[in-house]
Amino acid sequence: MSRGSRCIGRVVRCLASPLALFALLWAGPTAASDEPCLLDGQGSQRDFRCWTLEHSITLDGNWQVRPGALPEVVSAAFLTEPDWDLLPVTRALQQLDLPPLGSQLSYQLELELPGADLPIYLRLGESYSNLQVWVVDATGELQLIHHSHEVATDRVLRLPALADTTTLVFHVENTLHPTLGGITRPPELGTQDILESRIRAEVMFGAFSCGALVLLALINWSLWSARKHDTAPLYIALAALVMCARMLDSARLLPLLLPDTPYFLQWQFGWYTMELFILIWVLFVRALAPADVPAWLVSLTGALCFTVIAGSVVNGDAASMIRWGTVSRGYGLFVLMLTGWYLIKLVRERQAVTRSLFASLLIAVSAMAFDVALLALRITTVPSMSNYAFLLFALLQTIDMNRRYLTALAESEALTYRLEERVQERTEELTRANERLAQQATTDGLTGLKNRRAFNEVFSKEIERLKRGGDGLCLALLDIDFFKSINDSHGHDGGDQVLKNVARLLEQELRATDTVARIGGEEFAVLLPTQQVSGARARLEELRQRIANSPLEDEDKQISVTVSIGLTRVTAEDSIKKASKRADDALYAAKRGGRNQLQLASG
Repeated sequence: MSRGSRCIGRVVRCLASPLALFALLWAGPTAASDEPCLLDGQGSQRDFRCWTLEHSITLDGNWQVRPGALPEVVSAAFLTEPDWDLLPVTRALQQLDLPPLGSQLSYQLELELPGADLPIYLRLGESYSNLQVWVVDATGELQLIHHSHEVATDRVLRLPALADTTTLVFHVENTLHPTLGGITRPPELGTQDILESRIRAEVMFGAFSCGALVLLALINWSLWSARKHDTAPLYIALAALVMCARMLDSARLLPLLLPDTPYFLQWQFGWYTMELFILIWVLFVRALAPADVPAWLVSLTGALCFTVIAGSVVNGDAASMIRWGTVSRGYGLFVLMLTGWYLIKLVRERQAVTRSLFASLLIAVSAMAFDVALLALRITTVPSMSNYAFLLFALLQTIDMNRRYLTALAESEALTYRLEERVQERTEELTRANERLAQQATTDGLTGLKNRRAFNEVFSKEIERLKRGGDGLCLALLDIDFFKSINDSHGHDGGDQVLKNVARLLEQELRATDTVARIGGEEFAVLLPTQQVSGARARLEELRQRIANSPLEDEDKQISVTVSIGLTRVTAEDSIKKASKRADDALYAAKRGGRNQLQLASG
C-alpha cells in the first residue's frame, strides 16, 4: 500500500505540470487580442486599418440590430433601411423583448480593413439559430457567404475579395432554442491558421482535460478500494467521470465524436450530467461531514435530480428541459451555499483540515457560483469555469488524500485510540442537529407561517374530516405579482419585507380555523375548512383588496403589492396533488388575465 500510494503521488504530480503548461499555451499567442486599432468600440464601426493580421480580432460590442425578416431581394440598400438600433451583439434578442422562438434579427457592422493581400477569414462564433452571413464584397454588392439550418459553432469561412471599407451582416431566425436567440458568442476575424489553431487549442485542451479527469477518477477509485470506509475518493472518482462527460459537451467534443448527434440530444446530455454532478457533490460533502449533512438532504437531492431528468425525458422538448432545469439550478445554488457554510464551519471550529482541501473546495464553489451568475445574467461570451475548476479540485484532492493515507499508516494506533471519543462527539452533534431540525420542520423561517410539509399534514386531516361527513373545504393558492421586479427594485431585503407583510395580512384577515402556509418563494396556500366556495371567494376577494390597498412603507418609498389567487373546492375524493393542480391552473388563469384578481377553478 505504501509503495503504491507513493507511485500514485508521482503520477498526480506529473499530471499537474503538463496541465499548467497546456493552459499557458492555450491562453498564449493564439488568443484574440484586445481589439487594437479600435477607434470606436461602442458604435457600429470598427477601424482596423493598422491590423497586421498577426492575431485574431473578436467582433464584440455594439452592432446595428434590426428585428424582422430579410427582404425578398437582399441588396446593399437593405443596410440603409430605418429601424436599426445600436445594441450589444450578444444581448440583442433579450433587449428588444422579442419572443425567443420564431424571432428574426439582422446584425450589421461596418469594418475598415488594412487592405492586406492575405485572405481574411471569419469564425462564426456561436448562434442557437438558423444563420445567414452576408458581406459587402469589393464590387459593393451584398454577397451571401453562409447559410445554415442548424446551430452554428466554430465554422471558419473565407471572406471574398473585400474593399477597404466593408459591412458584415448576420441574420438569424430562431427555431431551435426556447430561451436563447441571436448571437451567443461573437464572431472573430483573422487568418485561417490563427482561427483554426484557436479552435484546435480549445478542442485539444478539452480533450486533455477529459483525459486528466479519467486518470484522476482511476486514481481515486484505487484509493477508495484500499480504504472503503472513506467514501470521499469514490465520490470524487464518480464526479470526475461525470464532469468528463459534461466536458464532452461544453468543450464541443461531442459533435466531433458523434457528428450525426442532433443538437437537442447534445444539449440534453449537458443538462443530465449537471444533474448527476449535483447529486454526487452532495454525497461528497456528506462523506466529508456526515454529521453536518443529513441523509434526508441526499435523498431530496437525488429525488429532485432524477425528477428533472424524468420530467424532461417524458415531455421531450427543450422548453420542458429549461423549465425543469430552472428548478434544479436554484437547488444547485442551495448546494453551493451548503458547501460554503461547511467551509466556514471548518475554519471557525478549527478542525483538522488541510490547506489544499480548503483551497480546492473554495475554488470549485467559486467557479460554480460564477457559472450560475453567468447563466442568470445570460452572459455567453465568458467560458464555463466549473469543469476546469473541478479538474483542479480533483487534482489537489487526490494529492491531499494520497498524503493523508500515507500519514494514516503511521498513525493508525492513535486514530484507533481517539475513535470512541470522536464517535461520541459526532453523535452529540447529530443529536443537536436533529433537535434543531425538529423545531424548524413545520415553520417557514422568514414569515413564521406553516411550511409545505405542515400544510400537507393539515390537508390530510381535513380530507379525513370530509370522509367522516364533514362539510365544506376550499383550497386557494396566492402568488405575489411581479415579485422579481420588487426584488430588482428594492433588493432582497425589500422582497423579504413584502413577504412578511403579506403573511401578516393573511393571518389578520383569515379565520383562526383557516390554515395559511408559505409553500414557495412568493407563493402561499390557504385552506378554508367548513367554508363553501361562495363564502371563500368573498373572503379571499376582501383579502386581495386589502393587500392591494396596504402598500409597504420602505424608508421614504411605498411598495405597492398585488396578488393573484386561484380557488378550488376540495372533495373527499381529492388528493392534495389533484386539488393543488386545479388551484394552480386557476392561479395561472388569473396571471394570464392580467393579475391582481381571483379565478375559480372549473369543475
